[in-house]
Amino acid sequence: MFSIVFKTKDELAFAPMGSVSPGEFLLRKNVLTGIEKFCKDLSSVKNLFPSINKSQADQLVEKARSNNPGYPIPDLFSYYFIECDFDDDNEKTVEVLRNNSSIEWAYLERNSSIVPHFHTKAKPLASYQGYLADAPLGIGAGYAWEKKGGKGDATVKFVDVEKGWLFDHESLDFEKTPDSGFINEAYSDHGVAVMGIIMMKDGGSGARGITPMVKGSVMSVYRGDGKLNTPDAIVSALTYLDAGDILLLETQVVNP
Repeated sequence: MFSIVFKTKDELAFAPMGSVSPGEFLLRKNVLTGIEKFCKDLSSVKNLFPSINKSQADQLVEKARSNNPGYPIPDLFSYYFIECDFDDDNEKTVEVLRNNSSIEWAYLERNSSIVPHFHTKAKPLASYQGYLADAPLGIGAGYAWEKKGGKGDATVKFVDVEKGWLFDHESLDFEKTPDSGFINEAYSDHGVAVMGIIMMKDGGSGARGITPMVKGSVMSVYRGDGKLNTPDAIVSALTYLDAGDILLLETQVVNP
């Protein structure tokens, strides 16, 4: 599946309401003029951030303004995407959108890249953790553990954004939120490896995470409908975070 992502001017933001769809709204505003011959199904035009409502968007804006009053904040409902299959007309559609004075930018996003798998050999897991050692080999985690909050036992939260995890691992304890999305078990080994590096608790093997006491949660790039939407996952994760917290992005796309 491919997506054409675009942003209109803020005055053309569309917050879901009634039976009117984003595609119908933009067509009435003449924003989609010229793409009808390439995109015949206007139901494929959707808000880029469907997992948040107007109230949640307003809260995110207020957080941003309190941290940086001078930062120009765009309307989150002025971002859209068009679901499309592989087709030569995709690039033509993007070009038409870019030439529309009501649209600030547009690009074609292809499928996400392949996630690497992780397999250990039959030897103690701690032997793979050279990154915990003092510099120059590692990051000096032992020094941080001696300081207050150095094991992650402070108020800092983090959210891992990727495709899949295991929730019954004996050395890991992290949360799945109500809007974590669809968990793709085909990629669970990668998610567990990432969470282990960060927050694994010592179960007697001597291995542990960089911050073994941190409070973590996860957000899948596969949203509640099972479809890939990384921007929506990022914005959904932000609703659980405050200034100083950590958003970990373990995801990438082929293009752009």
